[in-house]
Amino acid sequence: MTREPADLTARVERLEQEVQALRERMGASRRSPTSLLPPPPVQEAAPRRRHVADLETDLVRTWFARLGALAILLGAGFAFKYGIDRGLIGPLQRVVVGLVAGAVFLLGGEAARRRRWGELAQAVTGGGVALLYLSVLAALILYGILAPGSALILLTAVSALGVVLALRHDSQALALVGLIGGFMNAALLGSEIARPLDVFVYLTALDAGVLWLAYAKSWRATRVFALAGTAIIFALNLGSAGIAVGLVFATALWVIFVLIPFVTVAGGRTLHPQGDISVMVTSGLAYLAAALTLLDRNHSEWQGLFTLGLGVVYAALALIARKSAAKDGPLPISMAGLAAAFVTLAAPVQLEAAGVGVAWAIEGALLTWLGSRFEATRIRATGLLVASLAFLNQLAVVADVYRPARLLLTGASASLVVTIACLYGVAFIYGRTKRGHELERFAAPGACAAAGILTLAWLGAEATEYFRRLHPPHGDTQDIELAISAIWGIYAVALLRVGVSGRVRWARLFGIVVFAATILKIAAVDVWLLDELYRTLAFMGLGALLLTCSLMYNRLATLVRQDDQTSKAKGDKL
Repeated sequence: MTREPADLTARVERLEQEVQALRERMGASRRSPTSLLPPPPVQEAAPRRRHVADLETDLVRTWFARLGALAILLGAGFAFKYGIDRGLIGPLQRVVVGLVAGAVFLLGGEAARRRRWGELAQAVTGGGVALLYLSVLAALILYGILAPGSALILLTAVSALGVVLALRHDSQALALVGLIGGFMNAALLGSEIARPLDVFVYLTALDAGVLWLAYAKSWRATRVFALAGTAIIFALNLGSAGIAVGLVFATALWVIFVLIPFVTVAGGRTLHPQGDISVMVTSGLAYLAAALTLLDRNHSEWQGLFTLGLGVVYAALALIARKSAAKDGPLPISMAGLAAAFVTLAAPVQLEAAGVGVAWAIEGALLTWLGSRFEATRIRATGLLVASLAFLNQLAVVADVYRPARLLLTGASASLVVTIACLYGVAFIYGRTKRGHELERFAAPGACAAAGILTLAWLGAEATEYFRRLHPPHGDTQDIELAISAIWGIYAVALLRVGVSGRVRWARLFGIVVFAATILKIAAVDVWLLDELYRTLAFMGLGALLLTCSLMYNRLATLVRQDDQTSKAKGDKL
């Protein structure tokens, strides 16, 4: 009885093994033999070589159609002018003829599209849109049949029709044909255009259609052409435009081109740096140039404030772009770059030489702090660049025009103090900021060196002017040279003290450099210019400063060694 369960268990295990083996054989037999073979290699299609017949077809079907439509458009423009010169038909009849001709062209283009003659349909349709533009423009400018408000409505309708037809034909070429015709209308009638207001209304309506195209299609050529045409025609009419009219329409056109990258992103398309971003940047620069030109007539005192306000607007747009586009994409970065550029440009436009340096120094420190706060390397780099401009500006002021009437108690002295403090602030921020780029390790020492050089130049100029007033007309050379050497030595001691107590290695190194320059000056210049008393004072003072520094190093040697060990552990060279 005990053997029967064991025998049954063994038989069940053998049966399960046999069933499994049968299943594997059946699966192998059902599998197609060809499935075990590797797939045949995919042969790449040989590049199609264009035949002469293809070139002939492109030339006749595409370019003949486009050039033909353009020629008829030019002929229509000259016909309008001929009608004006000869008085053959009345103004209303001329406009009606142009509108009818444009409608006929549009119907012909639609018929060609239904027959699948795509190139001919696009060219004829583009010519029809341009004829409609020409007719409405003539009714507004030449004949005065339409008021500017009515013309704006009709021109906007024609722009919308051109956009719809370009989308219907899915043709960037058709959109370009319509734009070329639209901008050419103003060029053909340029000698007859009397009111810039009419031209600006026309441009606004035309560019509104371009904005719609930016939302619907990634046709970058239309935006570039529209910006170029708008800038040229606006510039040609800017001289005769009033300040209010010019600023209103310059702002309206600028808003259209600024919105292009935003509507492109809203339409689900990727921004192109060489297309969309370039158009946005160029339009901002063109708008600033037009506004400054208009304000220069009677309100030049507002130029700097306008530039500053435009920079603030671009800063706000940059924040909006960070939410609507990629955080580190080209749009917010370009907007922020324009904001920084305009804010920087506002200072020399509005302020005097000394004020420019102060404004740049404050902006540089603020940008550096923002870049550190938000861990944005590009913003920090921009702040460092602006601070460098402030340093160069103030150094030029000290060298050329700095003549203080009182020692350390003038507005120019205060501006230099603020600039120096901002440069030290930039050095401090970079010294406490995590590096985003390898080159940033030179930022803090460089800013500190710039602040030190400006400090020495400023105090030297103060001492020189003081002794010139004390001993007119040129001052006592011995007093001036001894004072400068003393200033350099005291400043070197202060740097070493800050570098040792604060464990800032580059401050110590810069202090040593200043000390070396002081010793070299005394040995090469002062020893030959000073008499015995001044020479004695110079060498005794220098010796006292050197002994003080040596004593300070010995007393605080532990801090110096700790800083050196930390720098070696981090791999810093400075």
